[in-house]
Amino acid sequence: MQAVQNYDQAINLSPDFTHAFIKRALAHAVLGNDTEAQQDTDRAAELGANREHMEARLAAITEQR
Repeated sequence: MQAVQNYDQAINLSPDFTHAFIKRALAHAVLGNDTEAQQDTDRAAELGANREHMEARLAAITEQR
């Protein structure tokens, strides 16, 4: 998916770019890449993102698949 590749590039340029990890996690979730989505969620949380909010968003996407 092009979105994942774009977020990969953003993260390579700025490894602490929290928003890119959040968006890439969501893109992975849409694609069914649950392991990758969880890894990006973990990294985003390490960088200060709200884990509870992220987990809820991932769960909503998973339910819709």
